[in-house]
Amino acid sequence: MGGLMKNNDGLPEGWKWKTLGEICSKPQYGWTTKANPENGTVKLLRTTDITSGVVDWSTVPYCTETPENLEKYLVSPGDIVISRAGSVGFSYLITNAEKAVFASYLIRFRPHDNVDRRYVYYYLKSPAYWQAIGASKIGIAVPNVNATKLSQISIPLALPVEQKLIVSEIEKQFSRLDEAVAALKRVRASLKRYKASVLKAAVEGRIVTSEQKKWKTTTVGEVSEIVTKGSSPNWQGFEYSSEGVVFVRSQNVSWGHLDLSDVAHLPLAFNKKEKKSVLRTGDVLLNIVGASIGRAAVASKSIEGGNINQAVAVIRPLRDRLLPQFLMCYFLSEKVQKLIHAQKVDVARANYSLEQIRKLPLHLPPLDDQHLIVEEIESRLSVAEEIEEIININLKRAERLRQAILKKAFSGRLV
Repeated sequence: MGGLMKNNDGLPEGWKWKTLGEICSKPQYGWTTKANPENGTVKLLRTTDITSGVVDWSTVPYCTETPENLEKYLVSPGDIVISRAGSVGFSYLITNAEKAVFASYLIRFRPHDNVDRRYVYYYLKSPAYWQAIGASKIGIAVPNVNATKLSQISIPLALPVEQKLIVSEIEKQFSRLDEAVAALKRVRASLKRYKASVLKAAVEGRIVTSEQKKWKTTTVGEVSEIVTKGSSPNWQGFEYSSEGVVFVRSQNVSWGHLDLSDVAHLPLAFNKKEKKSVLRTGDVLLNIVGASIGRAAVASKSIEGGNINQAVAVIRPLRDRLLPQFLMCYFLSEKVQKLIHAQKVDVARANYSLEQIRKLPLHLPPLDDQHLIVEEIESRLSVAEEIEEIININLKRAERLRQAILKKAFSGRLV
């Protein structure tokens, strides 16, 4: 098809520009009701159920209220639902369905019988579609699209026989790509298990030769100068500023390292009011609130003199007894992670207290052995992280290749 003549619209001969509205029946908004995760007779398909690309019907909730005109809202194989808010523009092709209606933040499109549904669905994943969606978003606080905007999106429509050939070639190439991506993800999962095993061996004294009888049983509180946390700037009457004190929040504390890509700043006066949580190089930071509980990192020189919010604890080890890097590895080890998550209190948000941190049991090797253990951990994990970086680069490359395949497909250059 790549050698075919182009028509006046810049498309391969026989192709036509059509809008989504022209090739589908009238779009329909979904049913408005609350989700019931426990029981019901009709399931409620929501935006959150489709964004992974595969619907797990076992996790889809039920409708609290079922529509009187149920048939109007029931999903069927071949339906395409598009999210109009939240994950704006994300689409899903129903291939098999339980007894379910689609929720109000989804809009259903049903392609006409002479249009291949998979052809339309794949176009809704293409770069051209996402560019159109970007131009169609309306709203400020919550960007969204509506049925009218979606209906106006143009699609380069091939002849019916060519649609099937294009879909077949897309799926053949995607299948190969999916196999490669799955293999990369398996390796990444293996690396995660390897890193966990390194930390486990380290805190159990199995990563370097060390006399266990010299290890002392203590608690985090007994070998720390301070165990405290920060506070909310709003509570203290401060607002973020473009410069000043580096202000570390839970999103800046990643797994074993700091992520300062979106670090905030506060006026210098904040440190005068919150002296107890002013950071020093070598402090160990531990997330204690929300979904990221248990993530830990060592404070680097770049945040010396900074401060933290109420979701982050700072533990300052007694350097003559405990290395910061060893404490961080201890926090990240499988045994301690399980302990933290078993002890956390779930109220509005999960929370781990300073007293619980102080009481954490710690089997502590001599300082010289800690140095050897930390060096060995860093050596082994650095190799794993290099491999992981290569994997991540290739996963991004695979996604770019997927988009390139779609771009070629809908310009008539794939088959």
